[in-house]
Amino acid sequence: MTPFRVACALIVGAYLGAAPFLRYAHLGAELVPHGDHAARHGGELVMVGDHHLELVRRGDAIEAFVSDAVRRPVRPLRAEASFDGGDPIPLHWVDRRLRTEARPSRTLRLTIELADGARLAWTFEGCGPAGVPGSSAGAAAAPPFPTGRRPAAS
Repeated sequence: MTPFRVACALIVGAYLGAAPFLRYAHLGAELVPHGDHAARHGGELVMVGDHHLELVRRGDAIEAFVSDAVRRPVRPLRAEASFDGGDPIPLHWVDRRLRTEARPSRTLRLTIELADGARLAWTFEGCGPAGVPGSSAGAAAAPPFPTGRRPAAS
């Protein structure tokens, strides 16, 4: 038997011996769709369809972070906020987040249009005096908006 055949036999044997255990390899939560439901920016995280939406209060502004199923940031085509059912106010894209001035309100509805044509809508309820949510609930949205849902507790 030549040294080449011995080396090949050892490599194939090692692979076949390890193959059944490869399915238990940890690929990291960032590669598993919906494997990470932690609020990364200190806000309130909800799911709308296959997307994650996190709302955060920073000073006198609100910020919304939109990400896909594996938490990669998504830049929307357009987005708007409506405080207590009032007129929609545009949110502006600044440094990988949507941002607008906070207003006193009890509810805040975000409507977001993505480049792939998906439209996301979520109503945050129980907002404090500065328009920041204390709790939220998905609102039944008129088509074509999908209804949001809270992530399962981990």
